[in-house]
Amino acid sequence: MWLGNTDGLSYLDDHSKLIQVEKKSNPQLKGKEITGLNYLNPNQLLVGTDKGLLIYNIQKKRFEKIDSLLSAHNEKEFQTIKIIKLTDAEFIFTHQQGFTYYNSSEQILTYYDLTNAFTQGLTSDLIHDAVSCSNVDGIWLATDQGLFHFSEDKNEFRKMKALSTTSVFGIAKVDNALYLSTQSGLYAFDIINESVIPYNEPQEDALSSHLTSFIHRDSNGYIWSGTTNNGVNRMDQKTNKVAHFYQDHGYHGKSALSFCETMDQTIFIGGNSLNVFNRTTKQFEQPEFADQLPDEEILSIIEDDKGLLYITTAHHIFRIDRINNQVQELNNILDVKNITFTRGALRRSNGEIFIGSNKGYFSFHPEQIKLQQSIPKVQATSLNVIGQQIKTEIAYNERIVLPHDHNFFTVEFSGMDFASNKITFEYQLKGVDKSWVSTSSTSLAYTKIAPGKYTFKVKRLGETDQNAFHFRIFIKPPFWSTWWFRTILGISIMLLISYWWYQRLLKVRMAEKNLALKQRLLLSQMNPHFIFNTLTAIQGFIYKREPVAAGAYLSKFARLMRLYLQSMSSDIVALQKEIDSLRFYLELQRIRFDNKFTFNIDVDCDEDYAMVGLPSMMIQPFVENAVQHGMKTITEKGSISCSLQLKQRKWVICIEDNGPGILSNRNKSKKNVPSMSTKITLDRLAALSKQFKTNFTLTISDLSVNSDTASGTRVEMTLPVMNIEVDQ
Repeated sequence: MWLGNTDGLSYLDDHSKLIQVEKKSNPQLKGKEITGLNYLNPNQLLVGTDKGLLIYNIQKKRFEKIDSLLSAHNEKEFQTIKIIKLTDAEFIFTHQQGFTYYNSSEQILTYYDLTNAFTQGLTSDLIHDAVSCSNVDGIWLATDQGLFHFSEDKNEFRKMKALSTTSVFGIAKVDNALYLSTQSGLYAFDIINESVIPYNEPQEDALSSHLTSFIHRDSNGYIWSGTTNNGVNRMDQKTNKVAHFYQDHGYHGKSALSFCETMDQTIFIGGNSLNVFNRTTKQFEQPEFADQLPDEEILSIIEDDKGLLYITTAHHIFRIDRINNQVQELNNILDVKNITFTRGALRRSNGEIFIGSNKGYFSFHPEQIKLQQSIPKVQATSLNVIGQQIKTEIAYNERIVLPHDHNFFTVEFSGMDFASNKITFEYQLKGVDKSWVSTSSTSLAYTKIAPGKYTFKVKRLGETDQNAFHFRIFIKPPFWSTWWFRTILGISIMLLISYWWYQRLLKVRMAEKNLALKQRLLLSQMNPHFIFNTLTAIQGFIYKREPVAAGAYLSKFARLMRLYLQSMSSDIVALQKEIDSLRFYLELQRIRFDNKFTFNIDVDCDEDYAMVGLPSMMIQPFVENAVQHGMKTITEKGSISCSLQLKQRKWVICIEDNGPGILSNRNKSKKNVPSMSTKITLDRLAALSKQFKTNFTLTISDLSVNSDTASGTRVEMTLPVMNIEVDQ
């Protein structure tokens, strides 16, 4: 035997010794309370907790991973109250609300409660027990509202009428019968005939209950004893035997509070309902007019000289004509309001009737009562949505608003008298029902009603439409089908398209601008002076009959031109190609200037030169400025240094020369405006900053400003790092 408690999981061995196998500190049990146990199979145990289900391997003595269905069940964090094994593969898991059906072999797991099964016939979501029968398909459910039969194939629930008024707590199957533990005792239910046999009958020499309410002797000498909780008893003085009449056994209701034997020897007993004794069948029945009385205990019954009955409940007095089955309420006629009546009642010899109340007693003569015939109007009394009452006392023409997923509703109404179930009504849900529909029911259910505005009307059969009671129902549409959502969605789509088109145009314009800038920059680099001087130098080597030098010079010039043209066709240049371009250019210029200067290119980069790049044609203009403006007028040995350093996905580039400096050149030229190549570079940096959403900078400084001995120009620039594989 396995036990789950606050300390963990344990079992009783063959010597009745409790062996603990899993403690509460186990990660699987931590923060959980074991609420139910059952065998999944001989080697596995299903463990129910307040936070879902677990599977325990008995042989391996450890918890195992649950399957995907049970895992999905646990995600909803249902508190498992009880695990009921129906067959080797079928289980019922009960919860605080509803239950889950699980079939491990067919991999079926379905949750049922009032929200999703009310329309299939389930009117209770408190399940106490369940059992399946091999000779009858389906599952029997014990609930707080009686016994239900559930058919998995039809997906419907059927309530057993014989046990519709009692709570069922437990079920045991024996042959073709279900033995039921109920609030009224033990019953046997025949599943074939759907009949009930009670097993809690009292002995023949004892009353059905010791809580007696009255004792009366009838005209035949029988002694009648009513009880407050278990019907009425009839004692035979000759045999001292007691006949018992109680609920579901010859009597309607539990209590028997009032007794009346009429002049024609008819016996009436009132309690939870009105009963009349049939001497032929020796059983109690309900008279035809009983359904015209309110759902209140009958406290007293008195007959007048004309055979009319006067019945009192806690808040009403009625006069009943048994021959014509007419019931008339006397509260307004007798002018008794806001009074609670008691069981005290009697009739004097002069016919005067006295009735007790919480404000003393009052009396009246039946002959003085004049009855008035009136037909009350129909009134809607409640609106239930998915089994839950959301509205009572519905006003005439009232507007009720429901969300879109509350389109399963039931309307209850009344003829405003106690014979509503004998009245034929006409109803119409305008917008659903095309015309008036007749019914004798006082409850109407509508399912899957589309969002919109509706008007519910109800009246007595034969009344005019003007006398119909009506109220309005508005089922709100889901937000995604409302005009404002569609408007916002349309505007959003238009804005997204506009934004996409704007970004596309911006990208095209930026590409065109970059291309134009690069063309202008290329034209500025490939100026006629540089090309002319280069070709002149090559011509000089030829005239001097130095073919090797001329060939080397021409080769470097050709490679430089090719690199320029390649840069022209791409936004990105590989690091190695940029270094080669700078080296070829500086070597050509150094030969042109008779080795007047030296140069150095320093690269600090841990990545593959062929895989990492930078924007094309960005460094060359400043190297050219260093040669043209820094080395041209220098008298001492010149030097040009160019460093490229990779820092935090940015290129930090520094170009420095020891020429006269930018300030000196500007003073000589008497111009204080940047060169064309510098202006183009600044425009490209602004475009790159906008594209990469990062600020890229350019700084040009004169070294003589911060030093008395140094001279020259320093250009510092930051550029984005571009991956050749991704960006090119």
